[in-house]
Amino acid sequence: MKNTKIGEMRKRNPDEFIAHAEKVIDTGWKRLPIFQSERPVALLKLITATDERMRITALSGTSGAVFFSAALRFSQDALVFAIPWIFSECRATNAPIPAIMRHTGVYE
Repeated sequence: MKNTKIGEMRKRNPDEFIAHAEKVIDTGWKRLPIFQSERPVALLKLITATDERMRITALSGTSGAVFFSAALRFSQDALVFAIPWIFSECRATNAPIPAIMRHTGVYE
């Protein structure tokens, strides 16, 4: 990177940045380890991680229902994307959703 003063830094083009970010996201999520799981296992991992996120938010000591509501909404919005991705990328199987999962495999 060229040595410049702060006032001389080139501003990022918002349209180029958004286009690049969308490209990275559109291809990057498929490389996440959860998508190597069978579908029932991936669904359990997703729900477990979502539940943990909500529990941590609730226990964080941050005051107000507004913060909790925002965290809940964020989790719900994430599920709207994650569940279809699991169904499109994870191997289908007739196995039921596992009743127990080791802690190490949940947070992929």
